[in-house]
Amino acid sequence: MVKEMIPMANLEEVAVDIRELSTNFADVVPDCTGLGVDPKTEVENRFPLYYWLLNTQLSRRVRSMINTVDHGMCILHKDAATGKYVIEIPQSFWSLDFPDTSAECCWQVPDFAKCASNVPVNRLCLKDCDNIDDVIMDGIRKVNATYGDVARKGETIRTVKERVAKWSLAFLTAYNVLLGTDNNTTSILKPFHGLFQVMLNPAIVKLSGADILAAFDQLWCRLTVLGNTDGVFATHPIIYNSIMSVIRTGQNGELPLGWTRNGDEISFHGIRFIRDIHFPIDLTNAKGNVWYLSSDAIGLWMAADLSGIKRPTYNGGQFQEMPLVDGCGQECKWWYNYGAAFNNNANKLAIIEDIAISAYCASSTGDLGALLQPTTMIPKV
Repeated sequence: MVKEMIPMANLEEVAVDIRELSTNFADVVPDCTGLGVDPKTEVENRFPLYYWLLNTQLSRRVRSMINTVDHGMCILHKDAATGKYVIEIPQSFWSLDFPDTSAECCWQVPDFAKCASNVPVNRLCLKDCDNIDDVIMDGIRKVNATYGDVARKGETIRTVKERVAKWSLAFLTAYNVLLGTDNNTTSILKPFHGLFQVMLNPAIVKLSGADILAAFDQLWCRLTVLGNTDGVFATHPIIYNSIMSVIRTGQNGELPLGWTRNGDEISFHGIRFIRDIHFPIDLTNAKGNVWYLSSDAIGLWMAADLSGIKRPTYNGGQFQEMPLVDGCGQECKWWYNYGAAFNNNANKLAIIEDIAISAYCASSTGDLGALLQPTTMIPKV
């Protein structure tokens, strides 16, 4: 049998729902270069906040407990009332005030309080359905030239489609982990207990960012009292630029108190910034926030990491692609992931609100909404 070679002009036909991902498939090359060569490095670079969240102290603690015989069934279990799987977050403990013994000669041992919460483990799923004729032919037809890391010469259309599906799931997983909430659904957001849901907690302190330096000084007072600086500041790159614009040297070459700067890299009392293009930003009012996230108070558990776009594993096994014939004319495949973001101490989180986007940035990026708030894997610009 002669195997058909696909002209490059028809390559767009091979992508999974590619027209929803991008209306200009040619833009895929600079945006995805490297994912097929060194996927871990490239995906980490693309989703820096996701990877920090996945490796916090609390994340590692929960992951370790889930993987042990003693704790696994307890911390990850099905809720009896709802029938849904939940993660029971490790408890925080503290002592209550000492009882008033001013009229007595002895003190009394105080009581202790504890706090824990359950967070829902939501499913993320990607579906790829094709007519049976296309399924058969996609295993025969081959690409006649290398096209970046999307398609390589000699690969079947099926191989290329599966690669794009895994990239798509990586993008959608990271997006939902950062921006997901329990009750919000959009074209690319599913109900998911993500970092945004965590930061909606009304107990988290909020500081005004109208005066950037004053806001960070206020936050430092709070962190000094908490004795907690093992965290990061997370924000959008545009808001980072607004912060960086006020970190300038004075007449004697000194920077504002607590700040260090090396080129375009700034830190505050040694706390670094994570700049993430997927971080929420208010383009309508030209404002954005900074989140302070403590490593021992916030975490993430996912059944599968994004590195290498792996499928979820369980007990050494692996969830497989699940073919399903719908009637006699269609075949579907699914890829799954599961997880949740969580925290166990709202006092160790903070939000600096309403930092204005600098005027020169606002005027020059007004037409780049798809990049400032990406909703596709490969935005058309």
